[in-house]
Amino acid sequence: MFLSFPQDFKEKQFKPGARNQFFWGDTVLITRVSIESDRDFGIAVHPYEQLSILLEGEIEFQIGEEVRTLRKGDGVVIPPNTKHRAKTFSAPAVLLECFGPACKEEFLT
Repeated sequence: MFLSFPQDFKEKQFKPGARNQFFWGDTVLITRVSIESDRDFGIAVHPYEQLSILLEGEIEFQIGEEVRTLRKGDGVVIPPNTKHRAKTFSAPAVLLECFGPACKEEFLT
């Protein structure tokens, strides 16, 4: 199956300041997340493995107790059930994120 952006992607805003555009297969969900500047999303935890790569901007990630600033091209791997958070600075950011197994129920409700 081929998809064209943005018309073939589903869209959802989980939190103010972030817009997810996503699609999924049988075992993986992928989302493009556009995040406004100066946003702190607080601690999150979910039962899915999450892989993220920063496409634009700069973002601070905390995974467990470790905190690092990511720049364009940097990535993170967040194991299932691990506390994490993300925070943007004075410019917006765009992330490409993958979740496995596909957590489409969370994205569709």
